[in-house]
Amino acid sequence: MSEIPVGMDEAARHLGMSRRTLTEVLKRHPYYTRGGRANVFYAADLAKLRHALREETWQKANCIPSTAELAAPIGGFTQSLPALSESDEVLAYLIAKKQKKSRSGSRPSSGNVIPMASKSRSHSQRQ
Repeated sequence: MSEIPVGMDEAARHLGMSRRTLTEVLKRHPYYTRGGRANVFYAADLAKLRHALREETWQKANCIPSTAELAAPIGGFTQSLPALSESDEVLAYLIAKKQKKSRSGSRPSSGNVIPMASKSRSHSQRQ
């Protein structure tokens, strides 16, 4: 007897996430079957998605760069760095990550707001 596939809402509930999050996950891990216009998920598809999400989470948790990666030349700077202990390595990584995030301009962005054009004033006067 064949198994019954589930839709997006049911699959998201099985995986413990929202439908929108499942849509983003499917862009990275396309484990589904097309059922007409809709995506359907069999038990094997859900198992593959669970495995891919666990693997992705594990990779993100273990992504701290090595001392060699931290000491690599950046922008032409070739002076070698002294060996770092593991805690110094983690601290340097976190500081670099925070500095990378805070490099945006000093003014907050205005989002999608486009400034209105100002009236141009002509110096010639009508007579």
